Amino acid sequence: LFLIIGILTILSGIIGLFTLYDKPKEEKSQDIKYFKRIFYGFKISSVKEKSVVLEIDDNVKVEFNKTAIATVVNKINPPADKKSKKEKTSLPPEEQCEFFNENIELKVAKILKIENNPEAEKLYIETLDDGSGKERIIQSGLREFLSPEELIGKNVIIVSNLQSRKIRGVESRGMLLAASFKDGEKECVEVLQAPWAKPGDKVVLEGESTSNEEKLEISGDEFFKVQIKAQNHNVQIAGKNLSVSGTNLKIEKASEAEIG
Repeated sequence: LFLIIGILTILSGIIGLFTLYDKPKEEKSQDIKYFKRIFYGFKISSVKEKSVVLEIDDNVKVEFNKTAIATVVNKINPPADKKSKKEKTSLPPEEQCEFFNENIELKVAKILKIENNPEAEKLYIETLDDGSGKERIIQSGLREFLSPEELIGKNVIIVSNLQSRKIRGVESRGMLLAASFKDGEKECVEVLQAPWAKPGDKVVLEGESTSNEEKLEISGDEFFKVQIKAQNHNVQIAGKNLSVSGTNLKIEKASEAEIG
């Protein structure tokens, strides 16, 4: 810790940004808790906009620049990338099917209309018929891969009980599932489709019956506890095929792919 303090002292002296700032009490409280975790065992004298003052003893106080602190902390304990985070949060394969049955709801939905999100160059705003009698809006990052003409009228698979969230000014209610794969060096995407099914039909594990019970909303982290993959073109969870109306879901363009 004293090595960290020494490094921070040097960096703070170089950057030298010690401006006072009147933050709301809630933000100040969060700041203090954060720095207490970093400098465990030392007294935090004060927290400013761009610096924190650490009381080493009764006669010594050291002021550290917050940017310098973040730089050192990230070097010592770098944040996990998206891939490793996904791997850490996934359940063991033997638990994934049960979790899927109890918590995740996949449905067929027909794409009625597609618009570009003017605030995001990669996002489509898709209007869908999910069989509920009320149109559903979902946003997906398919603009660089597929044209509207390739999507409109298709019966796709959505995560229907995913918590809604506002993305670039538009509320998105669910997620459209697609397979990601490479064709040589080119990144490609293929949406999951069920042309034989109708909007509202539910996706189940092969051999299991559908239930009319609506499932509770889940977060994105909860959804990714289950890994959906394509193996030999079949869409699976932990080696078990997913099906709609008695027919297995498949992708055409790649034999193996990650789906999400």
